[in-house]
Parts: sequence; structure tokens; C-alpha cells
Amino acid sequence: MFSVAVGPKRMTQRIFSVLAVSTLLCCRVNAQTPELRAILDSPVELQLEKATLADTLKALQTKSHLNVVADSLPMKDTADVKFKGTVKEALEKIGQTYDYGWTATQVNIVVMGKRFTSPFDRPQVNMDEMRKMAADQLRVLRLLKYDKDVNAWGTTIKSLAHTFTPEQMQKLTKGERLTSSEISPAQMELVRQAIVTRILAGPATAFERLLAQMTTMKTSKLHVAELPAGKDPSMRRMGVEHLGGPNSSLFTILGEVKIPQKEAGK
Repeated sequence: MFSVAVGPKRMTQRIFSVLAVSTLLCCRVNAQTPELRAILDSPVELQLEKATLADTLKALQTKSHLNVVADSLPMKDTADVKFKGTVKEALEKIGQTYDYGWTATQVNIVVMGKRFTSPFDRPQVNMDEMRKMAADQLRVLRLLKYDKDVNAWGTTIKSLAHTFTPEQMQKLTKGERLTSSEISPAQMELVRQAIVTRILAGPATAFERLLAQMTTMKTSKLHVAELPAGKDPSMRRMGVEHLGGPNSSLFTILGEVKIPQKEAGK
């Protein structure tokens, strides 16, 4: 019998696990064993102050002998939980307090997961996970042939236009369309390059930047700079200067923040 809050894992593993568990649980949510139903219907009382989710579930487990697992961490660090009723009602109360839903399985385990009802709550990530995810995405993208320049597709389209025969050009200027059987293999390759470059060059550039950011995060510095002339003097631009990577001048803008008026002239 246990009560834990599990931290983030590798994204690909996490997605597979969530899908697999969700599929299993949705088929078994109403197939509770008599033993689990008895626990859920049993009375319980909780009187907790400034308790974390882990503390609350541990108290519930101790008093009801319910096997419960909670994924991730709630936005609310602590809360007062004062409740008297059934274990099932206690789970509902805990879910409302920490923004969690719960599912009972056929193997006598209750699984609690975040509902993300708050617009300020986001799924957990960590630097190692993001770095590995970016590297995996780049590894796949680099297997494909395309121009790394996000604007190169335009040049490719111009090159394609210069290859049109008079017959092809006449048909196009009439508003008609060329089928794949009406263009040469060389023209088809230019079409493919333009499409693939336009679709993949942007994401590839973004993942390259993300990989550089996550790789250098531990050696980076938080930076606050003045805004250009004419802007509100009480505002500053906050960002992260990434150091130690292949591009030491990489800077990530986080946004603009207002500083206290007494420091605005500094």
C-alpha cells in the first residue's frame, strides 16, 4: 500500500505509458472488485492542515488501506483538507482540492491524474527530457533531404518555374492544372524539395535552438536589459543568455517585466 507523486519521465515513454494505461483503465473503470468497492464505501475522516498531496494521500492510505498512485505534482503546494465521509467521497474532495481526477482499476489500485483545469497549469517537463526529445526529433528530421534555410523553398519554386516548357506555361496561365504525369521527374523533385523544406526546415531550426538552449541551461545566466528608446522606462526585457554552447550569443527572450518605480532610473 503506497502513496506517491511520480515525477516526469522521457516524453516518448510517458506518452506511450499514458496511452496504454488510459486504454486499460477506460475499459476497467466500472469493473471494481468487491474488495475495492468495500474500501471505497468505507468511512474515513481527514483533518489535515497545510498538507501536500503526498501527505494527504498517505493519510488516506493509512486510514483506509487504499492503494493509490498520483502522477506528477499539483500547482497547489499545500492545502487544508478537513473531511468526513466515504473513501470515494474523500477522493473526490482531494481531487477538487489539488485539481486531480481519479480512476479505480480492477487490480485494487486508484490512479490519480492531473485535470489541468487551471489555465496556468502545464504538464511537467525537465531539461533532460526536453534535450533528449529535441535530439530525437533532429535525428529523424536529418534523415530527410531538405534545405535547412527556412526560406529556400521560395528559391526552389522559382527554379521550378524556369523549367516549364511553353506548353506547360500556356496551360498554367489559362488557369489549368498540371498533373503529376505532365511534369518531368526533375520537376517533380523540385516540387518535393519545396514542400519538404517548407514543412520541415522551420521545425528543424526550432529543435536545433531548443537543443542548444537545454544543453547550455545550467551554464546560462538570467539577464535583464533596458528596452529601446521611447518605451516605458519602468519596463525591462528579461531573458536567458546561453553560455558555453556552439553559439555563445544565443539569447532567449522570456518577456517584459515592470520594475519598481524607484528603480526605474537605474
